[in-house]
Amino acid sequence: MKQIEQIKQYAELLRLTQTKKSPEEILHQAQIDKLSYTEFTLELLKKKSFTGKIPIWSEDSN
Repeated sequence: MKQIEQIKQYAELLRLTQTKKSPEEILHQAQIDKLSYTEFTLELLKKKSFTGKIPIWSEDSN
């Protein structure tokens, strides 16, 4: 699938290792969980946070 390959390429550029490794799994889980675009994006960014590369902010800090 061309779109999956593009996701992997962008994930590599952005250093989103987990997204690069398994975009199909992430997308499938989002479909199962019926996530909105906002929720899906937040979950992707949270996965990046767990690598220790960026800090994790709570929703209260907004």
